[in-house]
Amino acid sequence: MSRYLIFASVSLVLLLSAINGTSVAVAFPEIISSFDTSFILAGWVLSVYQLVATVVMPIAGKANDIFGRKQTLMFFLGMFTLGSLLSAIAPNVPLLIASRLIQGIGGGGFLPSAAGIVADEFPKSRQRAIGLFTSIFPMGQIIGPNLGGWLTGAFGWRSIFWFNIPLAIAAFIAAAVLLRPGQKTAQRIDIRGALLFAGSLSSFMVGLTELGNGDTPVTWTLAGLLFLSSVVLMVVFIRHEVRPEDPVIDLAVLRERRFMASNVYNFIFGTCAQSGVMSLMPLYAISVYGMSVLQSGLMMTPRSLGAMVASMVASFSLLKWGYRRPIIVGTVAI
Repeated sequence: MSRYLIFASVSLVLLLSAINGTSVAVAFPEIISSFDTSFILAGWVLSVYQLVATVVMPIAGKANDIFGRKQTLMFFLGMFTLGSLLSAIAPNVPLLIASRLIQGIGGGGFLPSAAGIVADEFPKSRQRAIGLFTSIFPMGQIIGPNLGGWLTGAFGWRSIFWFNIPLAIAAFIAAAVLLRPGQKTAQRIDIRGALLFAGSLSSFMVGLTELGNGDTPVTWTLAGLLFLSSVVLMVVFIRHEVRPEDPVIDLAVLRERRFMASNVYNFIFGTCAQSGVMSLMPLYAISVYGMSVLQSGLMMTPRSLGAMVASMVASFSLLKWGYRRPIIVGTVAI
């Protein structure tokens, strides 16, 4: 029974992450209107969370080994709660972006810990357990847009961040009570590698932002320099990761064909079909079709419902179907 309580507690963490991402996307038009700011600047309210979460994930994976999964999960849940509180009271866009950065540290950190806990608790049925665990995310994508639309319409956009806090505290208490202290290993975090990785991604994102600021020679020059610095930092990062004993990203793993293929697919899917498009769908629906905030959230429900059903079916059928068939069928459907 304890294993299933642990599964429920870490599933709450994934549900919290999914609700947060989709509800902020629904509230995004109201955030722009509330601060009377530009779309380019306000876009960082969405982008900074994804950027920081991406950078933190490999670091969090290493922190799990050094400090244990329980301690790591609780630390990042605390960061997420703090970021949510600061976002709820942010008086302007720059401080809201900074608060979302803190929230992104938490969000990017607790997901690897939660997935690792599920894998450890269900060693004999790991594939099925992780499949069911990931099916929680579409559930959050169903709840998030509708809940975010209702909260934003009824209480304003700040209420979506206030809503995160009791859920995060509940997950924190459950982790403290239910989880066992994990095994620790004498490793270290490659800080230099983490900074190079973060610098490369940040330069690329800021370069994209500059392209949106206007079609002028200065803008194109600055964006080009940022893109160039991103490439240079990534090259230096890759060269650096060959040397340390405990790299942020083990390049030997990336050479494994199936691992590389799955990550390339996830990159394309995340850019085109997941975060890239879906984050801006509510804004498009409100701006072009004149929908209300609640209607824009309801518009996102059918896709999430289909994803939830497909995820559960695929998780129970992986041993029979293998990995390739669900990926091909899902891609064709998209």
